[in-house]
Amino acid sequence: RLRNNERFYPVMAQHAYPETRAAAYAWLKVHFDDLRKKLGEHGGAVLLSAPGNLCSEAEARDVEQTFASRTQDVMGGPRQLALAVESIRLCAAFEAAQGEKARASLKALPQKAPPKTGR
Repeated sequence: RLRNNERFYPVMAQHAYPETRAAAYAWLKVHFDDLRKKLGEHGGAVLLSAPGNLCSEAEARDVEQTFASRTQDVMGGPRQLALAVESIRLCAAFEAAQGEKARASLKALPQKAPPKTGR
């Protein structure tokens, strides 16, 4: 029921949240080809940016292996795939180098009460 220009938003949104990212990526691997056809020439490349929110070397390899052959006929596909994989690897490198320090710093911050919504 979504228009073509709206179909990639749910996929992107689900990849944005750590709680839903793994399930969204598993779904994208299965449904990429069908959704790419519905999204048209430019939409396929947009879809390839969704896995860029993953954050491990194993996931980077999986994204490369899963989509490398499936993106050759997508306009801008190989480049978008390379950008997504680079983003994943940068996140993994940051996590390895600074993850524990960042978590410790965040734990040291004073906890604020959530804002009242008036309900």
